[in-house]
Amino acid sequence: MGGGAPLAALILLGTLVGLVFGQPSIGILAGLALGVIVAIAIWLKAPR
Repeated sequence: MGGGAPLAALILLGTLVGLVFGQPSIGILAGLALGVIVAIAIWLKAPR
């Protein structure tokens, strides 16, 4: 199982939230940060 889909979804969601607040760049960065955290969590929980 991969973490790419949650990563992409959170980047898009962050962009949309950032647009609402007038700061799309910060939204992209926040979405990226959360997406990376989720992707790493998925990677760590994956069976080896």
